[in-house]
Amino acid sequence: MPKNTIDVNVYPNPSHQSFHITTNEIDMGQSMEMSIYDSRGVLIAPAKKIEKTQTNEFGSGLAPGIYFLHLQQKEFSKIIRIVKL
Repeated sequence: MPKNTIDVNVYPNPSHQSFHITTNEIDMGQSMEMSIYDSRGVLIAPAKKIEKTQTNEFGSGLAPGIYFLHLQQKEFSKIIRIVKL
């Protein structure tokens, strides 16, 4: 039976510098896309593919504030609130 959630770890959150994201729920052969939106819903960073076996670093160029990380793989999606200090 397919799993209806995506298991994602974003750390540190909040962060003064950059964030790291890891996941172990990416279907084999399918990449996950990650986009970043600001608190007004404006797209800050367009979709970037992330892979299961990688720890991805992002956010070093973000100004302090609240952002929303949107992750999507096929029909599953997850939104994570991140805070840049």
